[in-house]
Amino acid sequence: MKKIIRFLTFNGVFFIPAIILSVMLWNGYNDSISEGKLKPDDISRLYTFDEGNRVISITYDHVPTTQTTASIYDTKTDQKLRSWTSGSYSFNEMWSTIQGNQLLLASKSPAEDLEIHTYYPNDDRKELVNKRLTIPSFLNSNTYQWNGRLIFSGGSEGTALILGELKDGRFLLHNLNEEDLPARPARIEPVMNTFNGQTRIPIFEVTLKNDQKAFVSAISDDKDHLSVYVADEEDQFPIMGDAVEKQMQRDIGREQEMAVDVEWEYPNRARLVKADGELGKVVPTPEPVYQTKVYQLNDEEVLIAGSTEEDDAKGKLTGFIYFQLVIL
Repeated sequence: MKKIIRFLTFNGVFFIPAIILSVMLWNGYNDSISEGKLKPDDISRLYTFDEGNRVISITYDHVPTTQTTASIYDTKTDQKLRSWTSGSYSFNEMWSTIQGNQLLLASKSPAEDLEIHTYYPNDDRKELVNKRLTIPSFLNSNTYQWNGRLIFSGGSEGTALILGELKDGRFLLHNLNEEDLPARPARIEPVMNTFNGQTRIPIFEVTLKNDQKAFVSAISDDKDHLSVYVADEEDQFPIMGDAVEKQMQRDIGREQEMAVDVEWEYPNRARLVKADGELGKVVPTPEPVYQTKVYQLNDEEVLIAGSTEEDDAKGKLTGFIYFQLVIL
């Protein structure tokens, strides 16, 4: 049995997971700006982790070449502890996630390969990715977030299609050429709506060289294996979606199930998931939430975000945290 223990309301912009601006550090920045030590444009991004005790600032310098400087600060003393400077891809795209007590930042290198750095509470940084994964276009076009994991679609030297998965502080490289498929994979794209909570597991559609379709889970099981479903002839996901999802749910495991899911029908409200996997009653939020997206923040908390009106063009952004607790 799960109950709502508390709700927190978010107004305005929020970040997933809980990567927020440190007020204390920002005040320190304001002081430095007023004293002429910093310009507002010097700071492009701020990420807080280690329960707010550490903050990473990201700045970019485009002269003479594009460089990124990451600096780590102690929020209790407002002191800069360390800085690292490295080359940067010119568009300065970056994705973030907190896994355990570590902050992981993903970006593209000047050579357009994926780079992931792990920042630790002891003020250290290590490069996590040391295998080649080329992002074919913009990082934002080939990166997906699901329940705190980051998934990257790309390629490597030759003709291989690659999925990169960042989970539990580890980076996994899945070569689709090594999966049991009837032909070589030629193209990959996400299945619509499977990354926003409308299926238990996010899914990619893979077009094979013989024009057959295969569906591949975007996340792996406890043994780091993907689930693969090969379609018959030209069957599309809307036709066989239930069969694909059930197989992947069996392969990946029930531990990936969420307590809250989103109904397919308009106005896309959040509903509790029953023991049999079917959607139950609407989550009783203090105010209605429509056009909903659901984010599993951790094992206990689910963020329900969406519009205050059924027509999101007329509504405002709102959100609540559903705190689930098993009552024995």
